[in-house]
Amino acid sequence: MKQKKNSQKYKRMNIVADTSVISALAKVKRLDLLKIFDSVFIPKGVFFEILESGDKELIKEVKGGISLKIISVFNTDDLREQIETFGEK
Repeated sequence: MKQKKNSQKYKRMNIVADTSVISALAKVKRLDLLKIFDSVFIPKGVFFEILESGDKELIKEVKGGISLKIISVFNTDDLREQIETFGEK
């Protein structure tokens, strides 16, 4: 008996990551694991927290992740605005 092929595609997703997730993956040089998601967003505050850490390797890895478009930085004010606008509809 032939096995049925699973024709259902897996849905990918967008995530918002915090400092601990980004830091942990960057320290082991595995930000590439985030490629399983369509988009990985970090708030500007997380990005600034990483910059202020002074950890040169961490900063280098995160900036590399941004330049490779693995990570995108967003402004939380823009997100709040979108949420408020959505709530008005």
